[in-house]
Amino acid sequence: MRGYTPNPAYHPDDKDILDFLHSSKPNAKDLQRFLAGTGIYLSPIQPINDQYEYIARLPLNWSRCETLLNLEKLRPKSESESDGFYETDATIEEAEAALQKVIEHRSTKEKEEYSIKRNNDGSIVAIVKYQDINYGRTRVFQKVDLETKLEIKPLNGGFQVIRIDDERSPAIEEAFAGFLEESLKSKSQTLVSQRVLLEGLLTPQSRIDFFMNFMDGLKGYDFLDLINIRVRRFTDETSELPEDSAETEALKSGIKSAMLAGTGLRHAPELKSYFDADFYLHSAEWVCASPTDNEVAEIHCKASFKERAGKFHFSYRVTGISSRIDGMIEVKRRPPEGTHRKIYAMLQDSANDAFIKNSTA
Repeated sequence: MRGYTPNPAYHPDDKDILDFLHSSKPNAKDLQRFLAGTGIYLSPIQPINDQYEYIARLPLNWSRCETLLNLEKLRPKSESESDGFYETDATIEEAEAALQKVIEHRSTKEKEEYSIKRNNDGSIVAIVKYQDINYGRTRVFQKVDLETKLEIKPLNGGFQVIRIDDERSPAIEEAFAGFLEESLKSKSQTLVSQRVLLEGLLTPQSRIDFFMNFMDGLKGYDFLDLINIRVRRFTDETSELPEDSAETEALKSGIKSAMLAGTGLRHAPELKSYFDADFYLHSAEWVCASPTDNEVAEIHCKASFKERAGKFHFSYRVTGISSRIDGMIEVKRRPPEGTHRKIYAMLQDSANDAFIKNSTA
């Protein structure tokens, strides 16, 4: 799952190892197995923080470092998606040819491995495997195996490009669009990109209305409650409210008050006061409900504008669904793949419709 490369100029010191242990929090049993492999046996009643301190002071070679870091349990991530529409007369074969040029261009340069398949609906799916370096928990030179995905789906008048919203996929999409546009120039054909971008919503109110329309737009579902938000100043695109600022604390306090009062955030005066002060809705987590579908009675969603390749792209994800049994809503769970794709398609349609309605570009 991971590879580690020794750096002759650096050896992990006790603080690096201690930082890693405190952030990843391996359990006592795993630590005892690790130590047993070095011939050291600690009492199981030893406090966990003392075990961290002890291990951090051990002389560890690179092999033992690798074993230690692999104690971290990687949890499955709930991935966000982002999509855009490319208006063009190009065929799916021309799109596939452009994708092949992307592979030729990036495989060696960016050390990416591509797997391409055609679905029954005519869409092309590219699975891209690569390695990235994670310095988030330790300065040990850590290579993490990652994967991203790009789907090119033919629609009337062009293609919809759906991608996992991460740091790598925007560059792949940009390369695809560039090669496709280049191939069309000789035929005097054009390629016009239509994507939900923050820069297309030029006023605070249009951004607020976009988010509200988007949350209301899931067909067959009614907005139920806004449960978490982040706002930004319209005059400062680059900074959200700091986590420890007085304004953030006031907003959090208002959120708690609204939830305790049962009024919901969307209609809370605390939220309206921020909108009146030139803030706009930048990220939201909400629940919508179906009056008729008991299997998927509630959908839990999260969406935000994220900076990718120098622009704020809109992305969204499904955090869970709930069923209704005998009139009672069950605990939230991960949706099955088929249901997941269906909800994503609804989110895509809702985002694009809301953007068309509110865009000032």
